[in-house]
Amino acid sequence: MASSITSVCISTFLIFCCFRAAQGDINMAKDCCLRVSDKPIPLHVVRTYMSQKVGDGCDISAIIFITKGELRLCAPTGLAWVKDLKIKVDSRWAMCRTKNFKPKRCHSLRRGK
Repeated sequence: MASSITSVCISTFLIFCCFRAAQGDINMAKDCCLRVSDKPIPLHVVRTYMSQKVGDGCDISAIIFITKGELRLCAPTGLAWVKDLKIKVDSRWAMCRTKNFKPKRCHSLRRGK
């Protein structure tokens, strides 16, 4: 009798674990910015950027600038320098794509985005 109860408990536990593993992305930890810095980031170190939103599982909204050395620098979304830097990064990407990443300043961008 005790072994059948143990078997039922173990089976229930395994089913629960498999069910939770199948739902994987529900409770997955996300790499989020915990704070932002108002200090401007120079264009020459930035390779690309991405947005972080509160509704995507993070506590704050931010723009994450990824440097050529793979550092992630978090900046607030509403500042003028952040908007300007995003525009400059986008225009540099567009120029490099049209020239097939041939100019010297495009070599560090090739592995990203």
